[in-house]
Amino acid sequence: MGRRQSRANNGRAREARSLETQIDRHLRAAERFAILQGDSDAETLVNIETAIKRGVAELLTLIDGHSAFDVIANSFMQNLVGDPESYEETTHEGAPIVTELVALVAMSSDHAQRPAIEQGWPPMDEVQTLALQILELGRFRQVLGKVNADDTQELSSQLAMREFTIRNAAYPHMMEEFLDDLTSRLDEAERVVEVLGFRPSDGFRIVQQITQNRHDRLSARMHRVGEIQDQAEALARVLPESQDRAVTASDDDQVYENWYAIWGTFWRDIEELGLLDVDELAAQTEISPTVVSRIIAALTIDLSKQNSMDLVESFLGGRNPFRGSPILQESGSGRLMAVHEVDILPALRVAMERVLIGSPAEAEYTEVRAKLVETTALGFLVAMLPGARIFPSFEHFAPTDPAIKEGPEAYTQLVECDGLLLLDDVAIVLEAKAGALSQKAREGNRARLGSDLRRLVSTASQQAARLRDLILTDRQVVLRDRSVMDLSHVKEVYSIVVILEDLNQLATVTDDLVRTGVLRGPLLPWVVNLFDLRIVSEVIDRPAEFLIYLRRRTLPELTRTVLAQDELDYFMYFLSEGLYIEVDPDVEQQEWKHSRVTTAKRRKFRNQSVTILASHTVSLDSWYFYQQGDRHTPAPKPHLNVRDELKSFVDLIADARPPGWLPTAAALLSGDASTRRGVLEMPAILGEMSHRDGLQHTSTMVLGDRRQNRMLIVWLVVPARVSAQMQEELISSHEQYLAAKKHQLDLERAAMMIFDSDGQYLGLRFDNRDVGPDADLDEAIASRGLRVESALTPAQLTMRLRAERSKASPSPSGNKNRKEPR
Repeated sequence: MGRRQSRANNGRAREARSLETQIDRHLRAAERFAILQGDSDAETLVNIETAIKRGVAELLTLIDGHSAFDVIANSFMQNLVGDPESYEETTHEGAPIVTELVALVAMSSDHAQRPAIEQGWPPMDEVQTLALQILELGRFRQVLGKVNADDTQELSSQLAMREFTIRNAAYPHMMEEFLDDLTSRLDEAERVVEVLGFRPSDGFRIVQQITQNRHDRLSARMHRVGEIQDQAEALARVLPESQDRAVTASDDDQVYENWYAIWGTFWRDIEELGLLDVDELAAQTEISPTVVSRIIAALTIDLSKQNSMDLVESFLGGRNPFRGSPILQESGSGRLMAVHEVDILPALRVAMERVLIGSPAEAEYTEVRAKLVETTALGFLVAMLPGARIFPSFEHFAPTDPAIKEGPEAYTQLVECDGLLLLDDVAIVLEAKAGALSQKAREGNRARLGSDLRRLVSTASQQAARLRDLILTDRQVVLRDRSVMDLSHVKEVYSIVVILEDLNQLATVTDDLVRTGVLRGPLLPWVVNLFDLRIVSEVIDRPAEFLIYLRRRTLPELTRTVLAQDELDYFMYFLSEGLYIEVDPDVEQQEWKHSRVTTAKRRKFRNQSVTILASHTVSLDSWYFYQQGDRHTPAPKPHLNVRDELKSFVDLIADARPPGWLPTAAALLSGDASTRRGVLEMPAILGEMSHRDGLQHTSTMVLGDRRQNRMLIVWLVVPARVSAQMQEELISSHEQYLAAKKHQLDLERAAMMIFDSDGQYLGLRFDNRDVGPDADLDEAIASRGLRVESALTPAQLTMRLRAERSKASPSPSGNKNRKEPR
């Protein structure tokens, strides 16, 4: 079993979401519970609290007489994922939180005062069932506590709920690599080493070794059981053959006893899996026993002075004592045991910060941590935007009062930006925050949560928004040395706030963050955890895909219409289904005067249903399991669900990197299924028309649903049988048409894709000149007799394509039901 399946137990270390993703079921159950009891919400809460107390008492009775370490180790094994080949977090009932809850009760003063008596194996099936029931009751209480809560209470409740259900929201290898980098850098910080009493990298090596030891012991035990199993199977075959007789009942009994002995061999002294020995660790890592003892002490907790009910109540309320102290010490014997491997690696940073924050080494530590998060986040963005101009951490001038309109040359306030990336006419502003939530905030303290969110999210989003606004209004940025960064070509700007803290439960409720004042303004940032950003960067195939995700993920309406517990559920839903939502047609018309508002559009917007996303990360988990060697069956990398032909065409445009390639590629990929089909079919349809009459032909449409991403798309097909000079003259003439049509429609961008009548792609022409009065273009519009309504909507494009297909094929019904990728 070993490292492969033990690491699979971590998965993304989110097995707890087998409970988390069933919030609707819990909500309905809680409501039914209240209705059936005929109670008010307050009475129901009292009944749930009584049920929790009864459950804890029953749990104590079940484990009475058993060693606490034996019970904990059995619970760990009970919740171990058996097969990463078929693992799905939504169907795996086991979870680290079950083992943690069992550990709290087993290590409490109530159980520590009872002597352990040798009486066989603990009744783990009953323990597992009861622990799950207690956790579900805790969730019921959280759900009922949210009824009639204000916005801040809602956020607090969601955070506390996540705190007792989610563990280590990063794949283990990602957490391991980050800690390795962080601790290596901290070794150079003298005050940090002095205050901790050990080198941070030594701490990292110890927690790595603790995890490895458990893997190795489990692997050895499984190997030994495998050998005995082979012997038992051989005996079952040989026994009747050697005596030349049929299998009898006594033979069956013998085989059963052999199998029973096999399981006995596996489970005997199971607590040894998690036991720690200072001298063993010192010998394995070549770190002195004194230093190892210091590191272990920093990660150890003694629960023997607290009663079980207080520990469980605190745990269900969001206080997880194992978050920074995953090692237990047995009262009396002094033996040490790691509770669960998913707690060990992330606990090191928490344990170090517990000592360093507030100490003379705090400033040195936070500087190293912040720089690492900043450079790491920038690296992930660069990976998704190859070829971008990169401006890491720089200072620039900003107005002291944004309300006062003064020129950039008069700005006197010097401010920082963690990163700026420019690709084509798109800008990405990065702000990174490496701070952590306080324990009070984790437990749902409203005041502390508010101040922590302002420190971690509000400040960073305001800093990013300030630079974004300067880019869009001033079209330039004045740097510290008073040199000017010309950004007049930029038409689309997004701000990304990357945080080290796992705030997934809050980052996926953007609308709630707006209502509570944590986020402000019509253009919101994408708030994302560092490890989730890494995953997105490793899965995204094209810059245009990332741009589309940013466009949709930063819509304020998204988290009102599509509900998710996790950023990666949004991302995977984007890859598979597009993450589409209906936009408010009245808002669309305010942004673009030519948008037509109809009763049908308003009705469609109002009546769109709320989509609740369960886990969408099964394919992602499988791919990472395979990449890390935890799974033998190959699993494909997830991709955007778009036809390969369209991806190839988009890549053809992007390979030459002409001006406008990025927004054009994003526009072509972002339409619905029928629009994307039209993108592919239009050149052939116009080419056929050109073959018939020997003339050039065009088709025009507008794509996009927001001011900064709306653009004019023109297909131009020129005859293939004319000279190159004639083709160029035709193209030049239509470039004038492109500019005039863009001006008429008051659009920031326009792109023209050029083909010959044989379907050969000839190139892209792009116009993103500033919108404004232009007498020459007004004259061109009049002379060409251009009409606003000549630009097709996606629906009109579909109708035109159907008409053209009918001309080409009088009986198209054979393809009517053919399914296509979205």
